[in-house]
Amino acid sequence: VLSKKPCPDDSTVYVPSDEELEADIRLMQNAERIYSSVSQAREALFSSDSAAVTGLSDALSALQSISGFSADLDAVTKTVEEAVKYLRNNKFVQEKNLGDGISSFNFTRDAFMKGNWNKQTILARGLFLDTINNKVMARSYEKFFRINEVHETELINLKEKLKFPVSAYVKENGFLAIVSYDYNKDDLFIASKSTNKGDYVEYIKTLLEPYKDKLLAYLKKEYDHLYKDNKDIHGLSFVFECEDIEHDPHIIKYDHNNIVLLDIIFNKLEYETYSYQSLVQVAQYIGCPVKEKALELKDWDAFRDLYNEMQDEEWKYNYKYIEGFVFVDQNGFMTKLKTAENFGDLFSQRYEEYMEM
Repeated sequence: VLSKKPCPDDSTVYVPSDEELEADIRLMQNAERIYSSVSQAREALFSSDSAAVTGLSDALSALQSISGFSADLDAVTKTVEEAVKYLRNNKFVQEKNLGDGISSFNFTRDAFMKGNWNKQTILARGLFLDTINNKVMARSYEKFFRINEVHETELINLKEKLKFPVSAYVKENGFLAIVSYDYNKDDLFIASKSTNKGDYVEYIKTLLEPYKDKLLAYLKKEYDHLYKDNKDIHGLSFVFECEDIEHDPHIIKYDHNNIVLLDIIFNKLEYETYSYQSLVQVAQYIGCPVKEKALELKDWDAFRDLYNEMQDEEWKYNYKYIEGFVFVDQNGFMTKLKTAENFGDLFSQRYEEYMEM
C-alpha cells in the first residue's frame, strides 16, 4: 500500500518519492496515536467511574498534542493584538524578539517535521508583528504545500480543489527576502524568514542596492495611502527570491547573483497579493526582475499531463533544469512541484536551512 499510489485516472501507478513515503509513515504513526486517544475518550464517556471526566480531558489533551488543533490553536484572528496572544500560546510557533517591539513568528521544528499544521502555524511563516502598535510590520507567504505532501494537495483531491485556469510560475532556487516600509524609522525593513539581522540580511541589502531608492519611495507612498483608507492594512511587503552564488549555492546553478520579485503582499493578517499584471508593472517601475509566468493550464488534463511529464528526471523547462513550478489557481490557492528533488534528498536539511536564513 505504501509503495504505490494510483494516478488520478487509475490507469497507471507510480512509485512515490522517499519524502512521500516518510510523510505516509508519519501519518500512519499519528493515526495510531489518535486512535489510542479516541479509545481512551470512549472509555471515559461510558465509564461510571468518577475519573471519567479526567480520562476524557487527558484524551483530548493527547489529541491536541498530536495534531496541534484545538479551538484556540485553529482560531481565526482578526486583529494583530489577538494574533500575538494566540501565536504566543501555540507551542508549535516560535517567537523571536527583534527589539523595538518587533517580533518574528515562525512554525517550529516539531510543526515542520510532524506536520502539525493549523491556521496559526500556516500563518507563522516569515510573519513580523509590531507588538507595541499592533501592526503587521512585514509578512511573507502563508505555508503552502507540495503536490501530495498533505491531504489537500493529493492529486486526487486537487482535481476537485483547483479552479482553472491555473498559472504555473518558475520556482526560483534561492533564499527568501521580505522588504516593507518601517514606519518607525522611515526606512526599509529588510528581513529573511525569521530575522532582520545577520549575514543573510546583509546579502539581501547588497542585492537590493540598485533598487533601494525607488523601492523605499513606493513602499512609503503605499503605506500612507493604504493605512489612511484602512487601518487594518499596514502597507505592503515585497517578497523576493535571492540568488547569491557565492554565499548561498543551491542545486540549480546560476552564473550571476540576482534578486527576483515574487509577490507583493498586503500587510494584514488575511493573505492577499497584487495581481500578476500589477506585480509586473511595479517591477518595471523599480527596475528589478520579476518571477516568470511559464504556463497557463486551462484544465485538469493539462495540469495532470504536466505533472506526469515532470516525473522524468531528464525533464527540462526551455531546455534547462529548474527547481520546479509554483501553481496558483483562480482563487489564489497555491501548491508546488519541485523537480530539484530528483537531484537528491534534501528533506532532513530543509528546516535547518530555513531557520538559518
